[in-house]
Amino acid sequence: MVIHDESEQTERTHIARTACHITRLPYELVLELATYLSADDIVSLLSTCKVLRTHYRDETIWRRLCARYGVTDRSIFGTYPWFTIYSTLLHTYGALLGLWASDQPFKGNVMEYRLGIDQRGHPSIIGEVWKFRDSINIDVDDNDLEEPSLPTYTQSFVIPLIGDGTRAFNKPRPRDFIFHVHDENAPWRENSTSTYGVNAPSFRYLSSNFQSTGIHLRPFQHRRTNRSDDASYALHPDFPDYDDDPWFDKERELLRLKQQPSALSPDSRVYLTNGNFPSSVPYLYTVRTDHENPPAFSIFPHPAPMWHDFLHLHDPPHGIVDLRGLTAMNPRDPLNSGVPARYYPLRGPKTSPHRLGEVDWTYADLEGIWLGAYGSHGTEVLYVNYDEEENEVRAVKVTGDQNVPRGVHSWSFRVGRSGGDEDMDVLDTSAFGNIDVKEIHRGAGTVSAPGFMPNARSRTRATVALVNEDDIRIDWVYLRSVSRFRRYKGRDLDSEIVVKPGVRQATRWL
Repeated sequence: MVIHDESEQTERTHIARTACHITRLPYELVLELATYLSADDIVSLLSTCKVLRTHYRDETIWRRLCARYGVTDRSIFGTYPWFTIYSTLLHTYGALLGLWASDQPFKGNVMEYRLGIDQRGHPSIIGEVWKFRDSINIDVDDNDLEEPSLPTYTQSFVIPLIGDGTRAFNKPRPRDFIFHVHDENAPWRENSTSTYGVNAPSFRYLSSNFQSTGIHLRPFQHRRTNRSDDASYALHPDFPDYDDDPWFDKERELLRLKQQPSALSPDSRVYLTNGNFPSSVPYLYTVRTDHENPPAFSIFPHPAPMWHDFLHLHDPPHGIVDLRGLTAMNPRDPLNSGVPARYYPLRGPKTSPHRLGEVDWTYADLEGIWLGAYGSHGTEVLYVNYDEEENEVRAVKVTGDQNVPRGVHSWSFRVGRSGGDEDMDVLDTSAFGNIDVKEIHRGAGTVSAPGFMPNARSRTRATVALVNEDDIRIDWVYLRSVSRFRRYKGRDLDSEIVVKPGVRQATRWL
């Protein structure tokens, strides 16, 4: 038994009674403190006692939390209170809002999540895949200029806000997702996971892994180079390269979904026994590496025929057999054993704060998403950034093609001491016609034969013309072609054309 001095006990009682409890603070101050807390911490704080719980549905708190996801106008939500908007929809799925880039081999993919009204009239988070028409060739002063096109936004699925908030902060349910199927030969339709059960696609949040993609091309394609047969195997470019990819948004909040372990497969070539698969056929395979891929979300479509169009929407065909999902349990179905693409957060569009030529303009103002024309490959998405330490502007492919895939630096140029003025008089600018060019730079571009194998790719001369802060022209000197690159500044929903239900076409550059 511990005996306390009576005076000591009296002092402790006095301290306890006069201590400053948080409930004694003015409520306005508690609200201010809440701005520095996460949503989970705010919920915990408001659950500590009856006094604070009376403020649990204070709209000021939940309006501020919605604003963290850029939601400041609730007009599309009708009569839903801020509490329901946040707790039922944004708390779990708000981190999806924005752009995402996939690691699908060669072509890649871009997916966008935005708020809108779904086909049934429910306020929802809408997931749309970017698609592009072929590049447009126009004649400019007797020179062919390849023009990029704006995206067509094709709905993949929606997450509707349905309910009155009674499911606030509950775990997400499979039927939260409604998947959309687009078939050129059939009407648009929607399918929920609750309707099709295990036969419907599934949305999964995957943990990090140490797995890369390898590519094998026909050996005879390389014998002309007098290289060993090993030259027919190579690693596909890592995507993302976490330490060297400016497009990767490291500040994006992680999804509040349970992470599932990424399925790891050994080198799938070990299952290609003699007689099972011809070695002359090009294919992709899995390989474990020291490169860590960050957590990502993935959409696993069901292999049933009804989902083939959905599969091609997220994994556009690239013409090479995909063996990455081949395992000892599935050694006889190499044509349908691919791995669903992993989607990573892509930085959003940026607008240059200054005009090219102004005193305050810098090459860092070129940073952002650009759309470029790549001949028969069509329009591709790039992210341009300025490396101040190297004094170099680089454009990395977010989407790519069979020759130069996603994740590769498409073109770059170093900035001279006098900017582009020193090259204006010595470089051949005839390919650009009579257009008013502000700066000309010596640059380099990446070119390759199909497959992007080490002995089939190279860096080649390119002349970079800065027309203005939103317009860049590239003269691929040895290819004798000029491509245009235009800054993508975002969307204007009011000007978009609804091609058919679930498909919208951008009509004007911002």
